[in-house]
Amino acid sequence: MPLFAGKGSSEVRPIVIGRIQQLQFFNGSGVGPRERTDAEKAYLRSIMYALDDAQAAGTALDVEGLHPRYAELQATHGADMLPMGKVRSLSPSSLSLSSDRCPSL
Repeated sequence: MPLFAGKGSSEVRPIVIGRIQQLQFFNGSGVGPRERTDAEKAYLRSIMYALDDAQAAGTALDVEGLHPRYAELQATHGADMLPMGKVRSLSPSSLSLSSDRCPSL
């Protein structure tokens, strides 16, 4: 079975970029810093989903064996990512604007 069976090229590119740290070109196109950051975050998010699924099923997941960059990506991007399934609650006061900052219509 192919590694990326059923996935289109737009789905494969970020996975490959996220998994391979030093990759500079993929399928003839350069990998820029922004694309790398986005791909690494998406890859980290997919690992986190897999961990949640394994935990919900009561099974163990060999994260380091399957995803050798997990610890590195977690250290680099983990603080930027919200915990899965949770949304920050906003107080009503944090959404209000003072009249001097809100132009009248």
